[in-house]
Amino acid sequence: MRRTSRRRGHFDVKVEAHLETAKTHDSIIYHITKEKKHKVDEVKLSGNSYLHSDDLTPHIAIEENISLSREIQRSVSAQKRDNLKAVYQSEGFSDVAVVPTVARRDEDIDVTFRVTEGRAISLARSRSKAPTPFPLRNMPRMD
Repeated sequence: MRRTSRRRGHFDVKVEAHLETAKTHDSIIYHITKEKKHKVDEVKLSGNSYLHSDDLTPHIAIEENISLSREIQRSVSAQKRDNLKAVYQSEGFSDVAVVPTVARRDEDIDVTFRVTEGRAISLARSRSKAPTPFPLRNMPRMD
């Protein structure tokens, strides 16, 4: 019952069970008290210096003011983490690390993505000379 309530955004749920016995049957009566739903209030980035937050925000967009269960929070956070890693890797940061943190503050949920960029690998363009022609008359004979 708690799991079902949490999937619906009610994290603070109290479940009390009472056993009532009678001559012909026993009954279990559940009393469920739901507190307020928790909603996403803020999504933040930290640790990013190479890529600007405005460029990264579309890759981590989580709709604010929606209720998320803990299971959904984990999967959404993992998906957004992978999105951020892919963006950084496409920019040459092969060792980037992104750690999502989900914090509850009363009824609000704050999600922070901590980026550790690491070192960027730059593939500089180099000029190459045109190949030097090798005259056939200088080729050794293969008899």
